[in-house]
Amino acid sequence: TDMKLQQQDDSPNIRYSYSKSFKMENVHIHNHYEMLFLVDGMLSVENNADKLTVKSPAIILHNSLTFHGVNTLREGYTRYVVNFNDDIFKHCSAIADKISFFRSSNISVIKLDEDMFELMKIYFDRYRVIGKDLNARAYLTAMILYELYTYQSATGNIVSETCRTPYINELLEYISGHFRDEYIDIAILSSIAGMTPDYFRHRFQKAYGLPPLQYMMRLKLEEAKRLLSSGKSVNETARLTGFNDANYFSRFFRDRTGVSPTEFVKKRLC
Repeated sequence: TDMKLQQQDDSPNIRYSYSKSFKMENVHIHNHYEMLFLVDGMLSVENNADKLTVKSPAIILHNSLTFHGVNTLREGYTRYVVNFNDDIFKHCSAIADKISFFRSSNISVIKLDEDMFELMKIYFDRYRVIGKDLNARAYLTAMILYELYTYQSATGNIVSETCRTPYINELLEYISGHFRDEYIDIAILSSIAGMTPDYFRHRFQKAYGLPPLQYMMRLKLEEAKRLLSSGKSVNETARLTGFNDANYFSRFFRDRTGVSPTEFVKKRLC
């Protein structure tokens, strides 16, 4: 494929994994994109308010800041997972408009024919060959996304759920930068969306399965889990997630997880 990639000095953050799994992957959220190549098996895929059944072979693309997870519907499945962030679009700016095609949806599922399946296996196996070279990973990821873009454009073998209107990306960027604040005014969010507060709540819950403030509380919870797992104290975690009172934070955490922050850390260490 004829592609011109513009190299920059900053290396993008690209993580890769391969596994055969037999269990559910809990619903989670993160501020980067996730590309799952389903080699064999069948999955029940959840993304915000959407639930899909996906049969192999397929590529599943989760947009950033979506609650997503999978559950096997048969005896296990084989999959590759690649996580990457916005740096890749800067790193490969010459084709950024094409490799970012999936960002208009919360989730995109691309069904693969036999030829595309074989091509994807070759590409994804290359991650294991190139190792931890982030620049090489960036170019490989860009090539895969470019191939998927041209393939789905030619075949139409794509299922997109809950399309993101232009204001959604701006809104989620705002939420991503402010959900750690002690308080976020719903009037600000509805203003970004260009809607009345009541209509905004309705539209947001329909797309994300949660009212906006509950969505942000869940973001706080996931961030708290990440901070506690990284070694932060309960007091520091409370402060960094917008809670001035560590005791209130502990009650918040227990109400939603069934364990206290201290018990959560102990379980993680076992």
